[in-house]
Amino acid sequence: MSGGSGSDGYRTSNVKRLGEINESFVSEAAKLNARFGTTLQTLGKEWSGFFEARVQEHVQLLEALRDSKTLPEVQQAYARFWQNTFTVYGEQAQRVMRITQGATDDATQIVRESVERTAPGGQSHAA
Repeated sequence: MSGGSGSDGYRTSNVKRLGEINESFVSEAAKLNARFGTTLQTLGKEWSGFFEARVQEHVQLLEALRDSKTLPEVQQAYARFWQNTFTVYGEQAQRVMRITQGATDDATQIVRESVERTAPGGQSHAA
């Protein structure tokens, strides 16, 4: 069993490197968790506002139906309601897509930077 000191230096270097990678992983995981938490809050607020507006639209439809005196008035109330419904659902889908795309882009960037820092030859987190 010879070469103990060279082998020990290699092991020490690997252990140190693993510690740096672990530290970086924990730090980046915390960043991702914070970003996802913010995204979930944003989505929650967005959906809450959306559904509040939808309830108001339903109330307006019921009021229009209540006040309608003729079949064409009923048809017109429903037509306005459904036209508006399709429009706002499409707009809402676009807003949600922008929010989630932004979160995905941020997460991708965080992971990419972490990989670059921890890759052999990259900047160490401790540097």
